[in-house]
Amino acid sequence: MDAALLAVRYRRVCENLALAQSRAYPVHLVARLEALAQDAHQLIYRRQDYGLHRLGRLLRTELPHAVRAEWRCVLLALALFALPLLLSFALALQGPDFALRLLEAQQLRDYESMYDDSRKALGRLREASSDWQMFGFYIFNNIGIGFRAFGAGILAGVGTAFVLVYNGLVMGAVTGHLTRVGLGHNLWPFVATH
Repeated sequence: MDAALLAVRYRRVCENLALAQSRAYPVHLVARLEALAQDAHQLIYRRQDYGLHRLGRLLRTELPHAVRAEWRCVLLALALFALPLLLSFALALQGPDFALRLLEAQQLRDYESMYDDSRKALGRLREASSDWQMFGFYIFNNIGIGFRAFGAGILAGVGTAFVLVYNGLVMGAVTGHLTRVGLGHNLWPFVATH
């Protein structure tokens, strides 16, 4: 219920309760008004829980409800990301021309070397001690993309659409290129675990 509407109704119930008590209205009517006033009071002045219980309720109930309520926006965002991804993947499978329009040749060579069969480990070589740093980098990068998409939404959603389309195009081009050059057997298991 809207907070302003709740406040108006709470005030009205309290006024009616005071009137009913002062005029000695029937007990069942006074009891009903007391129950309504008490329920409204509990809604307005309830204890705010910001702990794990609240986080759990947010993830289990409120977030899925919001996604279902805004399914059209979620579907549009998925389309703005997935369709360019699939299209650029298909075009990159055809030959190197498309991928080279989006990425520099050195970038493609770097991606190829990351998933080359001669590597003992997939991805970038690093010491185990730097795993936390890489974890932090991935989180920072992904949150940064999310914030850019969110912040760019101030431009009537055009900026958000650009971020989604751009990321879909680049991801599709890279994965299509790596699959075309025969490194998909290393790329896709690595992607699937993430």
